[in-house]
Amino acid sequence: MKIGIFGGTFNPLHNGHLFLADEALAVAQLDKVVFVPNRLPPHKESPEVDAETRYEMLQKAVEGIDRFEVSRAELDRRGRSYTVDTLASFPSDLELVFLCGADAFLVDWYKLEEVMTRLTTLLIANRAGFDFVIPDQLKALPEGLRKKIQLLDFPDICISSSDIRHRIEQQRPFRFLIPEPVYRIITKSDLYGWQSQE
Repeated sequence: MKIGIFGGTFNPLHNGHLFLADEALAVAQLDKVVFVPNRLPPHKESPEVDAETRYEMLQKAVEGIDRFEVSRAELDRRGRSYTVDTLASFPSDLELVFLCGADAFLVDWYKLEEVMTRLTTLLIANRAGFDFVIPDQLKALPEGLRKKIQLLDFPDICISSSDIRHRIEQQRPFRFLIPEPVYRIITKSDLYGWQSQE
């Protein structure tokens, strides 16, 4: 079975995430995509919205969507969320494809060579028309591991979690940037500085 692993903070999940996962299903011929929310991201401060709430938003968003699942692999583990540990939590007989954005390589990856050894493919999401340059840390890998790198071109949707959080703080419209179940949770619980109008 060929599984796409889509890790991230998902703070919050937005429609761009879902579009990217759907595109990966088709392009990489995956059997399913598993979303893996971080508990403690390795290179960021702890998110203001706790891991369990972000997990709940993800679950509600993909409920009923064929071939999308959510994993607790990083939520139930102590310490920071490193990709190498996440991959080790999946059965060894699976073909693992790791899906990430090009911006993931703005920081150094922990045990990158071991990560690449466990993967069938590293699928890097690249905006269509953008001249992606392979980062030095990937160039430094042995040739056999570099061959596992594949670019996934997709439209520039211009949605980001940080922009959504900023909109919410300013009480600006954001409903149609995110799945409806995520919108309901944010507005019901007054997350990210949202102030209920009731």
